[in-house]
Amino acid sequence: MKVENYLLKKCHGCKLFCGLSDETLMGVFSNSDHRVEHYEAGDVISNGERPFGIIIDGTAVIKKVRASDTVVLRTISKNMPFGIAKLFCGDESNDINTVVFAKNKCEVLSFDVCKFEEQILCRTDLCRNFLKVQNERICFLNGKIDSFTAGTSEKKVIGYLLSQIQSGTQTVHLSVSFAKLASMLDMGRASLYRVFDGLEDLGLIRRTDKTVFIIDKDGLFARR
Repeated sequence: MKVENYLLKKCHGCKLFCGLSDETLMGVFSNSDHRVEHYEAGDVISNGERPFGIIIDGTAVIKKVRASDTVVLRTISKNMPFGIAKLFCGDESNDINTVVFAKNKCEVLSFDVCKFEEQILCRTDLCRNFLKVQNERICFLNGKIDSFTAGTSEKKVIGYLLSQIQSGTQTVHLSVSFAKLASMLDMGRASLYRVFDGLEDLGLIRRTDKTVFIIDKDGLFARR
């Protein structure tokens, strides 16, 4: 009971549990074979076992690991889920080869996939939140597609930045080198630097090392 009470306080900001009563949440936790685990920077949080969970403290990076290289897909922080594509995916989920790494000290709440699916099916409010989160994920992926297919270098960079904004903030943490980002966006590194400098000159962003602060989000959308 003490563990569940602790989780109630930790998970109130999670969109998946938004609007759920404490009683409902307690039922979800107790019937989903949940675990709370801690990780240090660089640790693997999930690479197949316990593939679905929520970051309840810290920051993690989701990567696509391939034989030739590794691609950073997304950075997630407090109250954000990972592995949600594994839910209701059956055997096809085996083709989703992503690994979740701790970027810094992390506290993670993970669930048994089958048991959490049962909770979604029997709780209307949880099901509604699950569909909302999935919709946000679709919009995020559409933004990713836009960033890679945009016509000009500036539009590619803006699309990438808008797709990477941390939930509830105006900040983007670049989890790859500028050389790697330039390659991902199919442009030269010099062009990438020019775009960043230009956006700073326009007062739309401010950059410190590998952190980008979004000053004028509407302005970025207008130039997208």
